[in-house]
Amino acid sequence: MQRSGRAGRTREGMAWRMCTETGFHEQLSEHSVPAILEGDMVSECLDILMMQRSPINFPYIVAPASETIVKALGLLKLLGAVDSQGRITPRGRKIKVLPIDVYNAATLLDSESLLCGEEMLSLVSIMEASDSGSNLFVSASNPLQKKRLKEVRDYFSYPGSEHLALFNVYMAWRAECLKNTQENFLRDNMLQGSVLREADRMRLQLFSILNRAKFNFDQMKATSTFYYTNLLKALAAGNYLRVAKRCPQMLSLGGKPTKQQYQTVRTGVIAELTEDTNLGPPTASNEWVIYNECHISDASKNTIRLVSAISPELLVSAKPTYWHDLEFTPEGHIKNGLLEALSHMSGKDKSFFLGGMPQPTTPTSTR
Repeated sequence: MQRSGRAGRTREGMAWRMCTETGFHEQLSEHSVPAILEGDMVSECLDILMMQRSPINFPYIVAPASETIVKALGLLKLLGAVDSQGRITPRGRKIKVLPIDVYNAATLLDSESLLCGEEMLSLVSIMEASDSGSNLFVSASNPLQKKRLKEVRDYFSYPGSEHLALFNVYMAWRAECLKNTQENFLRDNMLQGSVLREADRMRLQLFSILNRAKFNFDQMKATSTFYYTNLLKALAAGNYLRVAKRCPQMLSLGGKPTKQQYQTVRTGVIAELTEDTNLGPPTASNEWVIYNECHISDASKNTIRLVSAISPELLVSAKPTYWHDLEFTPEGHIKNGLLEALSHMSGKDKSFFLGGMPQPTTPTSTR
C-alpha cells in the first residue's frame, strides 16, 4: 500500500485518506500554502542578494508580499548584512556562508569581539541540532520517566536561561565522549544521542568554515566570574531583534493574577512562555528576555521558545547604538522600561534619550 500521488508508486493500489470525507472536502484547502508565503524571507533575501539579484523584482514562481520582502531587507540592514542601498555587505556574505539560522550566524560572528567564540560555537551547534532544544530529550511516557526527566532538566539548568542549560548539556556530553562513557551518559539522562552527534558534526562544519575565514576561537576560563554573563551578552548582541518584556500583570475576573505574558519589542506581539519554560516567579531579573522563536497561532495563543532572562543593562551594553534611540518607540511599558535602564546606566535624564528636533531659538539682531 502506498500513498496516493506518490512519485515513486510502481503499480495500482489503494489509498486510505486519514480523515473524514466531510473534513476532506470542506476543511482541507485545495492546495497547501507555499512555504515562501509563510516565512519572513530573511534567509531567502540573502540567497538572492548573493546571486547579485534584487529580492524585490526577482522572478518568483509564487511571489511573496512586497511588504514581507521590505521588512526582510530592513531586518538584514539592522543585522549589518545589507547596506542602505540594499546591497549585501561583507558581513552579510559571512552570515550567508554559515549553514545555520541568520540570527545564530550573527550571534556566532559577534562572539569573536567578546572573546567567547569557542563557547558560542558549541552553543550554536547544539541549538541548531536540537531545533532550539525541542528534540534533545527522550519523550517521557510514564510518571516515573517524567519525574526523572524533570530531575535531569533541573540538574543541567542555569537560573533563568534555557540557552545556557543547552550549553551545559552539550559540554557535559563532550566531556563524557573524552572518557568514552557517552552511552551511559545518554541512557542515564534520557538524551537523544543522534541529536548530540549531529551537534558534533555541525560544530566541526562551522569550525572548518570559520577557520578558513581566520575567525578567532578565543576560549574563556571556566572559572571566570563573567563566564556565563559573557555568553548571555553574546546572545544579546546577535538576538537584539528578538527581545521581549513581561507585560504588567493584570487581575482576572476572579481577582487572581493572569498568566505571565511577554510582549516582543520589535513587533509588539503578545506571547506566553511554553509549558517547559521555567523562569521562576516574576521578578525584576526575568522582566526582559531574549528568545529564539516566536510562534504565532490562529487561536491567539502565541508562544516564545528557547528563552533566557537578561537584564536591560546587558542588552544595552551588547548593542548600544540600537537601544539608545527611542524617539520613535511606541509609548508603553517597553519604552518606559528602556528609558529607566538608560537613565540609570548613564545618569542622564530620560528626556536625553528621546531625541527629536532641538527647541527653536530666537534670532538675534545683526544691527
